[in-house]
Amino acid sequence: MAKIDNKSAYLREVFKRINLAGCEEERKQAMELMSDLSGFSLSEQEFTEFINGNKQIEL
Repeated sequence: MAKIDNKSAYLREVFKRINLAGCEEERKQAMELMSDLSGFSLSEQEFTEFINGNKQIEL
């Protein structure tokens, strides 16, 4: 249960940073933090498609 709580807290922080990002680069850096939990990494093209609403990312 503690491991789930830690992941949940980490994800809340990541989403907070994504939502409060002042520019695309800050948003990308925040999204890259998710790779610590999920093991995936976004290419520049994937990030651009996600930001433009053309791609979904599943955790």
